[in-house]
Amino acid sequence: MKEGFGGDRFWKFSLWIFFKKRQLFLRSHLSHLLVIVLGIFVIIREGPEIARMPGHPLSGLDWLILIITGATFVSVIWEIWGNKLSTSPQEIRFATAMRVLLAELEIFAYGKDKEPNVKKRLEDFIKSFLDLTSETLCGKKSIAAGLMLLNPNTKKLELTMASSAADYPIRLEIPLPDDENKTMTGPAGHAYQRVKIIYMPLKSWGYSFPFELSEERWEPSEPTTGWILASPPDKEKFHSVLCIPVALYHEKNKKDRYAVLNFSTKRLDPFVTRDFLMAECFASILAQALHLAKQEVGSESTETLPKTQPQPNTSPQHDGMASKTAEMHPTDLHPIPTKAIGKKKLRGGRRKFKRR
Repeated sequence: MKEGFGGDRFWKFSLWIFFKKRQLFLRSHLSHLLVIVLGIFVIIREGPEIARMPGHPLSGLDWLILIITGATFVSVIWEIWGNKLSTSPQEIRFATAMRVLLAELEIFAYGKDKEPNVKKRLEDFIKSFLDLTSETLCGKKSIAAGLMLLNPNTKKLELTMASSAADYPIRLEIPLPDDENKTMTGPAGHAYQRVKIIYMPLKSWGYSFPFELSEERWEPSEPTTGWILASPPDKEKFHSVLCIPVALYHEKNKKDRYAVLNFSTKRLDPFVTRDFLMAECFASILAQALHLAKQEVGSESTETLPKTQPQPNTSPQHDGMASKTAEMHPTDLHPIPTKAIGKKKLRGGRRKFKRR
């Protein structure tokens, strides 16, 4: 539900923005700060020794001091202004994951050897998709992923599939917010309704922040409140939630909504703007798969759509729900035009897709 933006709420919002900007700054510039501090310490420690060297024969130790000092300053200059070509492990995982997903999407849509049963094909694709994407976001942190589809009869989002590492409740329903924001909902409901990224940095805090891309920067807007408690409560052992609308371009200022992609973690406020961009790319691929399945089902029997309900995972490796698809009616995949407001490790995840 939406409340007035002022008082204690304003200060909490401002405080979170401050700490988030500090987090982003440290992640981007911490190495620069460290090499600058190192350079200053080297000057303080070796400066007097170097100042005494002119006019005297240089010993082996003197040459060693000069070489190390010079190498330190070269490192400082290279770290700050050098043309470094290295990439982070997360960027490599993301690029590899995108390549795998795009290849599988081609097989899903056009492969001559694709699974003929669209229900099973979609099930397998989403299951592997959730496992792979959950292992790509947030560096080395443990992430759980879930997919929520709209039930046209109840007008609620229903959790239908989850990644292998997730421990979500078997049945979870999130109502959509109404026009007057009187219906209690959660970040997933706002993400679907607004077609915006919604980020809840701390579940205990209760605030969710809509994000939109503005001049190459992700900017938060006025937060909303609301959370739907799971049953049983021990299925909510996470702190931060990132909700991504799964939508496809329809026409200018309109997108077709299909689902909401959820990522959660037990870590405190770990998601950053890089994760927002990666998650949006993943959601775009999933939207295309759902759209292709809808088109294919349009000329086939409704029996081809997934109708299995999530069951508890009896595997000794996972205590959460099994990643099976909940019942989907043909209307679940029908697009709803809406205004678009703004725009075991990876290798193990790769093997989840069948090699062809």
